[in-house]
Amino acid sequence: MKGTANHQTGTRLDAPWGFQVWFGQPKLMRDAHQHQDVEINFLLRGSVRYVIAASTVTLRPGKLHVFWGATPHQLISMDAGTEMAWITIPLKWLYRWQLPSAFSHDLLAGHMLADRAALAGELDNLYRWHDDLASGNADRARAAALEVEARLHRMAIASPRPRKPRKSRKLNRMSAASRRRRPLHPTAAHGDRIERMISFMVERFDQPLRVEDVARQVDLHPNYAMTLFRRHTGLSVIEYLTRLRIWHAQRLLVSTDQRVLEIAYASGFGSASRFYEAFSSVCGQSPNAYRASVHG
Repeated sequence: MKGTANHQTGTRLDAPWGFQVWFGQPKLMRDAHQHQDVEINFLLRGSVRYVIAASTVTLRPGKLHVFWGATPHQLISMDAGTEMAWITIPLKWLYRWQLPSAFSHDLLAGHMLADRAALAGELDNLYRWHDDLASGNADRARAAALEVEARLHRMAIASPRPRKPRKSRKLNRMSAASRRRRPLHPTAAHGDRIERMISFMVERFDQPLRVEDVARQVDLHPNYAMTLFRRHTGLSVIEYLTRLRIWHAQRLLVSTDQRVLEIAYASGFGSASRFYEAFSSVCGQSPNAYRASVHG
C-alpha cells in the first residue's frame, strides 16, 4: 500500500527525510498490508501475532524485531493492553549502511528477524530517539539515525539466520482424509487452511495460478476458498497473489540490474502493461521511479 504503516495508534514523529519513531497501542489489521520502509518493532508489554508472507510470528516484549514492509503482512491478534514502539527507516538506508549481506538478504526475502537478546538500556534508546526527533533539531535527528544504524549492525552480527518456513508440498503429501482427522478447533482449522493457501502462493507466485489451483491445496470448492480467504485476510486470492508478485518485483528492482520487462515476467506477470498498472497501484510510482528512489 502507499505510505507507511497503518496498524497502530499513538504519536508519530517524523524527521525531514522520513525516519520515524513512535509509541502506542497496535490495532488489528483488516487486510494484508504493505509499505515501502524497513520497520522495527519493540513490544513494551503484551504480545502480537503477525502473518508475514507464509509464516506466522509471535512477538513478545524485550526484543527488537525487524522486517521489510513491502512483504505482505497482517497483525491478526494481540493481548489486551499491548503497547509497542515502532521505527521506520527508508529502504535506501539499508544499502547506504552496508549491513551484512546475509542480514539484508533475509530482510528482502520476507523474514521477520528477531534479535538474539535485548541490549541493556534498549527502551531508553527508543525514548531518546523519539525525543531527538521531537526536538526538531537536525543534528539530534542525525545522531539518532547513526545510533539506529549501529544498533542494526549489532543485531545483524548477533542474530542467527531465520529458519525456512515449512514447504507446502510436504503438506500436500498428507492425504485429505488424514487432514480431516486432525483434532482442530474450527477456527484453528480455518487458520491452518489460510496458512497453507498462502504458503502455496508464496512458493509459486511466479507461475500462472488460478483460484482453483489454490483451493485444491486445501480440498475446498473455489468459491468457498475465496470466501474463507477474504474473511481472514481482507483480500481476494488474486489480490494477495498480486501483492506477492509486486513484493518480488521490488526485491529484484533494488537488488539486481535486470531490465524492468524481465522483472515483470520473472514476478509472474503475463504482460508489461499489467505489471506497470499493478506496481503503480500498490507502490504509488512506476518501477523505474521506485528503483531510482532506493538507489538515488
